[in-house]
Amino acid sequence: MLVTHTAATATTIIYDVVTSAVTVIGGGILTENGHMSYSPCGRWILSDTYPDPVSHERTLFIYDTREGRRHDLGSFYADPKIDKHCRCDLHPRWSRDGAAICIDSVHEGERQMYLIDVSKLTLGASAP
Repeated sequence: MLVTHTAATATTIIYDVVTSAVTVIGGGILTENGHMSYSPCGRWILSDTYPDPVSHERTLFIYDTREGRRHDLGSFYADPKIDKHCRCDLHPRWSRDGAAICIDSVHEGERQMYLIDVSKLTLGASAP
């Protein structure tokens, strides 16, 4: 599977590389490009947004593919003085068990890695 975002239509599309099937996912909800990845169980899509031009905040979220619902996990400030070449995107990634997410961020003034527990949401939900 390949998940991609088309800016022209603000939609997220899944391409099945085996069957060549094309599916729109999260219509009207997944409207921004980000660093998307599926959870280990395949139910959740993890992603982030690029900095908002006014607030300079980047939003981290997961999307429940079964319920069609987005869950915002946090918003992280990105200093606008950091230019495009040195910026720090969140680059969210899953733990192997789907209980946590690791991100990169500079919201506390220096580049750090942060671990976010999402187990109550992802593991607390009934199985896919």
